[in-house]
Amino acid sequence: MSRKCGAVGPGGPQVVSAIAGTNAELMENVARLWINQGDVIADVTYGRGAFWKRLPEPYAKHDLALDGVDCRDLPYAENTFDCVVIDPPYRPGHGSKGFGENGMAKAYQLGPLDTINDVLDLYRAAIVEAWRVLVPGGRLMVKCQDLSYANRLHLVTLDVLRDITENGFELADQFLLVNTPNLSSGAWKRQERARRSHSVLWVACKTNKELSHP
Repeated sequence: MSRKCGAVGPGGPQVVSAIAGTNAELMENVARLWINQGDVIADVTYGRGAFWKRLPEPYAKHDLALDGVDCRDLPYAENTFDCVVIDPPYRPGHGSKGFGENGMAKAYQLGPLDTINDVLDLYRAAIVEAWRVLVPGGRLMVKCQDLSYANRLHLVTLDVLRDITENGFELADQFLLVNTPNLSSGAWKRQERARRSHSVLWVACKTNKELSHP
């Protein structure tokens, strides 16, 4: 695996795989291992910029609501970036009329994401496009979360990982974020399985293998 980033220097605290906190704290932790000073970074689902509250802003920051740029069709040449970050809305609307009015949907405006398949199609297309614009050995960072709905548990994180490894990337690292500030303390009338209180950020490196994407 071609790795273009250095490890934490001698004497520094270890980087851990799981933290309880915010997206900013998560990315700060990830960056210590997987982002170099001078890297050309693109956050292609920037939203409100939550990842970068404790780090310098990325070279390129896009989403449809911000500037009309779609993470599935980026206006850049091949081999442009050292790092691409993807964190789209990962909860489908299931036909809810209010879904388009919630904060996440407004921040990205990625169109109708009504079913879990719509969400996975979005991830897959964004990963393929990230491969195109990353330099060989460049890093892809994808945040996702498992979902429970319609009486089923959907392991979205594993579906996304499969899309990563099947589209020219080699898995490099995994980080977990426990989202404690947003956990509800209210009682449910009926609960069938544990609420998903953590998300996963996959780090993968672009291989030198040439792919032929449609």
